[in-house]
Amino acid sequence: GMRFQTAEKLEEDTVISVDLILPKYNITTKAVVRRAIEMRETGMYSISVEFVDLSERDRDRIIGCVFNIQREMRKKGLV
Repeated sequence: GMRFQTAEKLEEDTVISVDLILPKYNITTKAVVRRAIEMRETGMYSISVEFVDLSERDRDRIIGCVFNIQREMRKKGLV
């Protein structure tokens, strides 16, 4: 899954369409809202979702992208 911020409150169990724009790929998939928390300081909502019907290929692409980001952060001493 993933977490993002939005000005719009989304109710738990709502199914949404998600467009992930990665450096080498664009992935469109469905996701279910699992948690929506209002951030009082900003008035925004922190939304946690679970991907639905994500193919193994797209899952591997996301994992590869996350590993690359983590590798770059380690090189810069951020992690």
